[in-house]
Amino acid sequence: MLFSILFSPDPAALPPVLQPKIELTNASDKAAFDSLNKVLIPSSQVYSKVAYPYFGNMVEIYESVYQKKVLEKGKVHNNIKSIVNSILQNKKSNTLPDYKKVLIKSNDLSIWLKIPKIDESYLEKEITVKTTFVRDSNNSFGFSNIPNHTTLNPRLTPSMLTFSPREIGNYIKQSQENFLKCFIKGRVYEIK
Repeated sequence: MLFSILFSPDPAALPPVLQPKIELTNASDKAAFDSLNKVLIPSSQVYSKVAYPYFGNMVEIYESVYQKKVLEKGKVHNNIKSIVNSILQNKKSNTLPDYKKVLIKSNDLSIWLKIPKIDESYLEKEITVKTTFVRDSNNSFGFSNIPNHTTLNPRLTPSMLTFSPREIGNYIKQSQENFLKCFIKGRVYEIK
């Protein structure tokens, strides 16, 4: 008799991408998998038997939980590749938004900003950008903007709410807070 051992983590504790699922693309693999008798072992029992479950010790877990000896074990099938691919796709879509780097000159300094939804028509024009700046030790100014919190502001902005790069840097260095939400105004010189 053939068995397939499925490790059953608590699905509520996992993000949707990691919730257990079997994806077999090859029809013969799918048919072979469907013909197996599947045994579902709750995670509490798995962790009571071993500290770190992985594919190599699933037979040991089965023997320990059901008090039966396994005489022969076959090829281990897993869906790790599909899980990793879906995590990478999710991560890519969530953390790499579509933005362009824009060089603007504000007062006496030029600064690169990450701005989503900007096109070449803004070159050599004055723009006002509403954004959130955060501390960034990799940036020469000591701060950078968050693209997801950045928008072009088409309306007239009061000068009291508009900061220069020097003022932004001073505020972030001297303040207890690690961020500043404000407007920055300048002429666009380059879009990458």
